[in-house]
Amino acid sequence: MTIAFPKEGGLFPFQLATYATGGSHGLELIWADGSRALPTFAGGAWPAPGIVWTLVPRTSILAANVSASLRATMLAPNTAIADGATLRLTATILNRGTADAYPGNPLDGGLLYRLALPLAALPGAPALPADGITAATVSINGGAPTPVAFTTATIGTNFVVTIPFKSSTPTFPANGFKASDRATIAVDLALANPLPPGFTQFQAQGIVTGHTTDPVVFGAPNIPIGTTPVAPAITLAVQTNDPSFRGISDRGNAPSGFGFRTDESGVATGTAVALVSDALGRDDDDPISIAVGQGPAGAPTIAAPAPLVSTVVGTRISGSSTPTAAQNAIRVELTSTNGAGVTQSQCAAFGGSWSWDATAGICACAVSSDATGAWNCSTVNLPDCQSPGAACFTATASIADLTGSAGLPAVASDFETRPPVATISSGIVNSHVV
Repeated sequence: MTIAFPKEGGLFPFQLATYATGGSHGLELIWADGSRALPTFAGGAWPAPGIVWTLVPRTSILAANVSASLRATMLAPNTAIADGATLRLTATILNRGTADAYPGNPLDGGLLYRLALPLAALPGAPALPADGITAATVSINGGAPTPVAFTTATIGTNFVVTIPFKSSTPTFPANGFKASDRATIAVDLALANPLPPGFTQFQAQGIVTGHTTDPVVFGAPNIPIGTTPVAPAITLAVQTNDPSFRGISDRGNAPSGFGFRTDESGVATGTAVALVSDALGRDDDDPISIAVGQGPAGAPTIAAPAPLVSTVVGTRISGSSTPTAAQNAIRVELTSTNGAGVTQSQCAAFGGSWSWDATAGICACAVSSDATGAWNCSTVNLPDCQSPGAACFTATASIADLTGSAGLPAVASDFETRPPVATISSGIVNSHVV
């Protein structure tokens, strides 16, 4: 099927549905400029991409793109997971897409955020039904946190807290979550006192559910006559991710290592094109996990480089993190007051753990700690600072993984690079000739 759009552009809503009952199948949305013949499968292959027909880029598709991170902070005077300790679990939910997201059910009053907590670690009766939940608030786009009503349920070994949320400005349909909006949901809780014997680790994870497509398109009168309406309960389900941990298992959200090949007639002959990297797919779905006796991840420290370094050798930025454990996720941003600063091409030349963050417009290193909590970025070759005696580089380290979720807190270190200086001083040399 070919659809023609006017040159002046605009928004063109349509429905595209497909299903497969077995075997390998795929669906692509492609476009071309002008009136073109449809691509054909000939000689055992499709035409090479990009010559006439190309994939419609995601920037040209109006769709919601919801992500969610979850972090823990201890409430004073507590500093670690222990008997009766109090803590706050804060979810940051972003719609990075170009369209609104909608409630799964109009009666929900918004999209739903569900937080699963370990039932064994909570006080239980007589605290039920709240079971240790002392407060819940919602903030939209940095506004003042507002207390919100919540419901609870016991599901297996989990105690689930459900909180509806929506944008502060109206949407159509009602109670949606607008494109570019940010919701911050905080849940305060108290742990059981004492914690049960053998309880060694506190874990928690949330999920956001709703619709990424206006629900009206699923039913009459927007479907062909004689077609059975489709009424999915939800079309959006996003697990929260702990940005302080570099995940190594793909539990949900974006599929790890997802992509295609340019020669679609065979998986063995085409050039692989990654749409979701293996690392990102493993790193976007991690629950919070804090060992008893420890606190949540704290600000990393920067141990190197020293305030003054030589450009004869490469510069390595390194430090330590808490807790003392492997896979703490660290992000280091490198900036400079030299000329145009650290440019994209210069960042690409660094290689290793360094890459250009196009969204932030900055050169960043992404690493994880070893079992001692130590971390190291790849060595970089930096130019001399233009003003001797003044630092021109700043390394800023924070807790953050590959998902782009805001990492807090952060620490910065300034340093100067300069060429070595050899100094020859005068002296007396005793010698004799035979």
